[in-house]
Amino acid sequence: MSHALGIAWDMWSVGKVAAVLLVTFILSQLLLSWLHAVRAKRIDRKVAQLCEQSPKHECQSNPPESLPVTLITGFLGSGKTCLVNRILAGDHGQRILVIENELGAISIDHELIDEQAQKNAPSGVIVLKNGCMCCTGESPGSELERVLDKLLDFSQGDSASLVFDRIVIETTGMADPSPIIQVLLRSEMNGARFRLDGVVTVVDAKNLMRHISPQGPAGFLRHRPEAEKQIAMADLLLINKVDLVDSAAMVALTCALGQLNAAAKQLRASHAAVPWKYVFEP
Repeated sequence: MSHALGIAWDMWSVGKVAAVLLVTFILSQLLLSWLHAVRAKRIDRKVAQLCEQSPKHECQSNPPESLPVTLITGFLGSGKTCLVNRILAGDHGQRILVIENELGAISIDHELIDEQAQKNAPSGVIVLKNGCMCCTGESPGSELERVLDKLLDFSQGDSASLVFDRIVIETTGMADPSPIIQVLLRSEMNGARFRLDGVVTVVDAKNLMRHISPQGPAGFLRHRPEAEKQIAMADLLLINKVDLVDSAAMVALTCALGQLNAAAKQLRASHAAVPWKYVFEP
């Protein structure tokens, strides 16, 4: 009798634990759904604010006053920050504003800073002698929200008085760039001050294959879907570090890139050194 009672008690205990786990799972999913809905509404509100700050135009996709936005992405170690540093220090004749999403990723040579202009620059913005500027998205939230916050700041906030010709947004190495692209291509953004001009993905010629096509019995654990998404969304694939691979590896890499994104142009480089026209007009 006592044995039967013990078994019944054990079964009741297991059932109780299972019920608690089930309720916890359901509540966590409800909480995640609510947080997602709140975030979506917050993003919609920020997009609406961006459109409200835009000049009034007839309905057209690319009004003359809109500023081009170039999105630079790439997996960890690909060399995208090296490319951005070249843009900031380059002699390309454009006043480019760089929005950096990785705190401290860009190292600015003190000799490149315009000391006079820096005195009047908004907090968090570094002004260079060639007219370029850079800042870091430091607001809370996702990478997309940090970008939107910065665009709003340059439309209506403390930084609205700054003059620039183009915006370059550098994503983090593990970022999926599609949310930023989707927002900038929304129909509500037609006529907005900012328009998406191109997506440049920096590819690590030496290490990319082990991220998108890892070998070995546990290769699936090393597969990085973020790297594939970054390639798939690109207008230009900047194949960097080509000096570190042989011709056979280069053929295999270009073939893999073509399978992921046949429409994107491919450009080879070492140390991210490329003509500016290919970056800004992909």
